[in-house]
Amino acid sequence: MGPIQCYEIFQKRPLKQPTWVETATSLEDARNRLKELAQMFPAEYFILDCENSIFIIPFRWQGSEH
Repeated sequence: MGPIQCYEIFQKRPLKQPTWVETATSLEDARNRLKELAQMFPAEYFILDCENSIFIIPFRWQGSEH
């Protein structure tokens, strides 16, 4: 069995360290959840690839997506 994939979602805070929000087990789940969070709580978010320890997805809510 290979390593377990995990993607951590963080919210960027002005003048503070990013705040951990939750963990997803796939990149697709993390992206979907990030969009849901951004609609509920507009802010800038990032996804951290746990295996490689890099932020891979910056995201800023810009209003409704259609």
